Amino acid sequence: MKVAEGWLVAYVKHSNRIVVTLEESAPDAKRKVPLVNICNAFGVQAITPYEMLRRLCVQLTWSPNF
Repeated sequence: MKVAEGWLVAYVKHSNRIVVTLEESAPDAKRKVPLVNICNAFGVQAITPYEMLRRLCVQLTWSPNF
């Protein structure tokens, strides 16, 4: 775990927020522990950017007239 990740998880837990990351959980990781694993260990919710966009009801539209 990098030191900054520990501080990030502590801040998120204290301020009752959610971590947004593309990292996936790797329960057997020993050397590079994913941020999601750290969040899970401390009871902090972690979601993907795609889930964040869904929760915010973001709709992306495409127009060929640009």
